[in-house]
Amino acid sequence: MAFVAIYDANVLYPSVLRDVLIRVAQEGLVQAKWTHQILDETFTNVHCRGRAARS
Repeated sequence: MAFVAIYDANVLYPSVLRDVLIRVAQEGLVQAKWTHQILDETFTNVHCRGRAARS
């Protein structure tokens, strides 16, 4: 049985880190979990930083 790992917003936002961690979960090494609040924070950061990059 794989360990449960909670993926927080600080690891879901940087795309390289997120991709690596999702692949780790796909291989069955961990069970990736997150909450709606974590996703909200992630999407807020993506939106705000994307807007800042265009300024």
